[in-house]
Amino acid sequence: MQNIGALIRIERQKKGYSQEYIAQQLNISQQAYSKIEKRPHKTCLETILKIATFLELNLSTFQDNCTDEKV
Repeated sequence: MQNIGALIRIERQKKGYSQEYIAQQLNISQQAYSKIEKRPHKTCLETILKIATFLELNLSTFQDNCTDEKV
């Protein structure tokens, strides 16, 4: 099992996207995107959902592959 940030990173890498590319699509800095992958528990749900949509992930992917994270 992985945390949400690790799952997002793995899926991003599978698609061959850089952090910079996704950050540009979300209109955030690369540094902000990096923090999302490292500390997703400090990220609002809306941003996580935008990333999931961009990476074509559905919520069941998170449920099936992620451990519980402390907020």
